[in-house]
Order: sequence, then structure tokens, then C-alpha cells
Amino acid sequence: MGEEKDEAGVAGVDVDHEGNGSPEDRRGHRSELTRPPAGRQAALRFSLLIARRTRYIPRPRRGTDHFWKERGESTGEVCRASEGQRRISRIRSTSGLCRGYALGLDAIRADVLVVSVGVDVQDDRLEASVVGWSRTEAFVLGHLVLWGSPDEDATWAELDELLRTRWQHPGGGHLAVDACLVDSGDRTDKVYAYCFPRLGRRIFAAKGVAGTRPAVEPSRGKVRGGRLMLVGVDVVKSALYDRLARGRALRFSDSLPASYYEQLASERKVVRYVRGQPVRRWERKPGMRAEALDCAVLACAARQIVVLDLDRRANELQQVLAPVTTPTEVRSPWVQAW
Repeated sequence: MGEEKDEAGVAGVDVDHEGNGSPEDRRGHRSELTRPPAGRQAALRFSLLIARRTRYIPRPRRGTDHFWKERGESTGEVCRASEGQRRISRIRSTSGLCRGYALGLDAIRADVLVVSVGVDVQDDRLEASVVGWSRTEAFVLGHLVLWGSPDEDATWAELDELLRTRWQHPGGGHLAVDACLVDSGDRTDKVYAYCFPRLGRRIFAAKGVAGTRPAVEPSRGKVRGGRLMLVGVDVVKSALYDRLARGRALRFSDSLPASYYEQLASERKVVRYVRGQPVRRWERKPGMRAEALDCAVLACAARQIVVLDLDRRANELQQVLAPVTTPTEVRSPWVQAW
């Protein structure tokens, strides 16, 4: 039965994964062909077998595994770690510090015209990323952590204070938050209670949905009396990583810690087979946190909600009108004639 399935021609010798022959081959130190080889493939396999028997071909697999096992790591883990460090280095190279200029909430570039915010909800804090947008680029101006339980009103009051902040623009005007998405996957009731009364300020509760779909769209019906935004997380993540790959379409503040970049690179795109069909999806790397990535995805989706005339916004930021003073006393011409 072993000879029938080995159509390449090397019969009588079973080679295991390490390249060792069967017990009978080890005792006799010889191999015989029970059937003439068909073509070049059999000759190559037979030559490979002979070379391994005479140790002309090294076995690096066993050596590298043994080398890394002494250090408590596997070869695959080391390669993944190196790849992750290279990706983080590429991302950090787009920060304002590496570019030679300051960038942040207190140093906004003149071409930033729109500001969006993405908020992630955790058990003991809220995390928010503030992203500025020019006509072609995005700038992560800051990532803030608001410590406090989401069950407490004081935590949401601190978030509201952040979203009401106005930042100085180099043109002389001020920038405010144009849109904000808050993840409703955790503490859903609290998120709804905060967001629904603030729809007029473009503060929306959001829910991530996988698959190929629009970056952001409202739910078909009202949810508990309010409007819920559905975020196509796979589409937004692909667009976000595409910006990172280009190296110029997304830049970062020089005040962001190293952990921010690690979280931003915490997921990877993989191919899984569902009912026999290949499906691409994003999966979290084991042991990695992803709050920064979640906030960035929400901020990118929030930008899609803002529809305005950028030329008009640019003019508003460049022109600072003097306050109009109204007289405290108004006299009629008839009185002035006296």
C-alpha cells in the first residue's frame, strides 16, 4: 500500500519530517527502487535522501528550534516580534518629532480644517483620540485617557468638557470638535444616555460591524429612542492601514507614548475559510491591547459624518472678526437736533 501511493518512485523507504529513514533503511544503509523512477522528480527525491543520509545537507530546523528553545522562544514568535517592531518603527517615523516639527493639540498645523474624536469605553476609564483633518492628510493630535468608572456621571462630564474644548488655529480662529463616535459595546446604557441628547453636536453612539459595508451609516430604525451609527470596522481598518503604508497620509503627535503605536499595530489581516470560501478579516494579535486602534477607527469613521465646505471653513479660520460693540445709549436724530 505504501508503494502504490508513492508514485514518484522512491519505494521501500519512509522519510519522516526530520529526514530520517525507516528502521530498515537505517540498518541496511541502502535504498532500492522497486519501480523505475518516472521523470526527474524521483531522481531529485532520491538524491536528496542520499545527501541527508551522508549529512551533506544540514538540518537548520532542528538547530534553530533548539537555539530559541534555550531562550524560551520559538522561531515564529521571534519573527513576529521583529515584524511588529519594524511596523511600529515605520509608524513612528510619521510622527511630528521625527519630521522635525511640533504637532499636537497645542501645536495644530495650519492646514487642519476638521476635528473628529473617537472614544473607547473600558471598565475603569474612557480613552479618546483627537484627529485633525486637512484636505488630504490626517493628524493624530492627541490620545487622552479619562480615568474613572463609566458608571459615574463625573467621568462623562469630563468627556463632555473635552468635546466642548476649542483649540487655537494658526490662522487666528479656533477649531472645535466637528463629530464624535463613542463605542457602545460596553456600558451600552450609559453610552446611549450620554450620546442621544447630544445628536445636535454630532456626538453619536457607535457599534462596529464586520464585513464589506459603508464606513459609517445610521441604523435603519431608532434604538431606544435615539440614532445608532454602524461602523464598518473592516473597511475603516483597511483604509487606516493603507494610510500607514503610504507613510504621508497619516501623521502623529510627538507627545504620543510608545504604547500607542504598539496598540495601533495590534491587529493583522488574515484569510479564513467560511463554508469553503476565503474570507479576509482582521484579528487581534494574542496578548495585545487595541484601545488606540479602536479610537482611531472611530475617529476616522466620524470624519465621514462631517459634510461642509472646506474653502469656507478655511476662510473662517483665517479671518478673525473684531467683536461688534453696541452703544449703551441710543439717541434719535430728533433728540440730537436739540
